[in-house]
Amino acid sequence: MFKSFGLGFILGAGVGLAAAFLPTDDEKRCLKDDVKDYVDGTVNDSTTFSNNLTTFQNNLNNFSQQTPIATETLSSLQNRTEKFQNIVNTKTDELKDKISNLNEKLISLNADLKERN
Repeated sequence: MFKSFGLGFILGAGVGLAAAFLPTDDEKRCLKDDVKDYVDGTVNDSTTFSNNLTTFQNNLNNFSQQTPIATETLSSLQNRTEKFQNIVNTKTDELKDKISNLNEKLISLNADLKERN
């Protein structure tokens, strides 16, 4: 059994070594150079992915922490807006009443002036 394993290991290593030195389309490069570039690119991609994932998780945590504050702020703004709207409505109603009273007085004054003339 050990003989078969050893023979297979040596045969596989030999084939791998031979394949590593096979020329590619570019005569100055070997297959091992392409494999090395592929492995380096994969390592860089995985590092970039890991960094982006960490950044995403940090941003998600920050968002989760800020959500209650934003909700509270929006609720406070809504309450203040409703109070302001109530005050404006009250003042508008008061102004309408005053204008109506003023209009009635003007009509009365106009009628008095017509009677005097």
